[in-house]
Amino acid sequence: MSDSAGITVVRNPATGLWPGGAEWRVVEDLVIGAVEGDPDYLFGAIAGVCVSSAGDIVVVDRQVGSVRVFDSGGHLARTFAGLGAGPGELGGTLAGCFVGPGDTIAIPDLQLYRVSRFLIDGTVVGAVPFDIGAGIPLRWAMRRDGRLLAQLRFGLLDPSRLGEADVLVAESPAGTLSDTAMQLPVHDAIRLTDTGARYTLLAPQPVWTRSGDGSVWVYDGGAYRLIRYDAAGSPTTIVSRAIEPHAVGERDRALIALAIEQTFPAALVSNVLGGVNVAAALPFVFALATGPEGTLWAQRVRRPATAAGAGGDSLDIGPTDPELFLADVTLRLGSPEWDVFDAEGRYLGVVTFPERFDAVRFRGDAVYGIWRDTLGVEYVKRLRIVRSE
Repeated sequence: MSDSAGITVVRNPATGLWPGGAEWRVVEDLVIGAVEGDPDYLFGAIAGVCVSSAGDIVVVDRQVGSVRVFDSGGHLARTFAGLGAGPGELGGTLAGCFVGPGDTIAIPDLQLYRVSRFLIDGTVVGAVPFDIGAGIPLRWAMRRDGRLLAQLRFGLLDPSRLGEADVLVAESPAGTLSDTAMQLPVHDAIRLTDTGARYTLLAPQPVWTRSGDGSVWVYDGGAYRLIRYDAAGSPTTIVSRAIEPHAVGERDRALIALAIEQTFPAALVSNVLGGVNVAAALPFVFALATGPEGTLWAQRVRRPATAAGAGGDSLDIGPTDPELFLADVTLRLGSPEWDVFDAEGRYLGVVTFPERFDAVRFRGDAVYGIWRDTLGVEYVKRLRIVRSE
């Protein structure tokens, strides 16, 4: 650990500090959902999971436009909203859910271009539109004051802006996405060439998460380096880990090409994407989150061939969001393995989550997420982080 121009620099080896037998782990604590039976417990396509101050679990299902509230034991308390464009209704393209002060639920709606808000009892608070022409919102978070933070990407609607750095913007007091918080590192996943846009799958892209104190952790997309920015957007900490990148092999490329071709029409693949271009090496980080005791969690990226495993090409490694793919060329390659760093940035070790589990929300010692069985049926799971004594 050292200091450079007021920035704390933490350089970690490849191995962690946890001794054998002292590693943290996760255990299953709650499952909500079923393959068949009571429709209140059947999910079509879960768009978001969030948690109230009392521990109620809010599940947004974009297939039916519903918001379901379960108590902390997994029993349904109420259902509200529904598909439509009227007050209190939701479109079919939703970007998660977030609980703010007063247990107000915010749901970004990318089909209706608005953020809808409800109270936990289902009361409609209102909806505020946002301008999709000002940038495509890719990822969202909520600040302590209840204002949403969104990552905007440029160039999809205005090709002259391809190559511009993404920015984080916060809702203004009026609710519009207009208050720029910080600029993210420039990425090379989508760039403008003489023949049009060029898309490169697995090219490093900025990954970020917001901490409770208002700071933001960012993976800049290059080496294994995580940078913490304060609320003013100035870097305060750089955490690195000394590991070499994994090369993308021929089987990886073949599986990626197959996943893209199975998702999109051939004309789009050849004419819009310009073919399937793949980076030479995997990025290091798929997602970031903050956990108990001030820890930072970094989800690894795994090779497509490893993800497919013995199941051949049966495991879904396609786009995380096909409808946003031209703005966000991210594939479903999050590893079950998460690297954990302590509050000072020291690398502790790895925590392994269940296969096909997407961690959505860390809260205290609990991790809430979406789990898919081998048939693709979705469930909500709560895992508990078990810390060593």
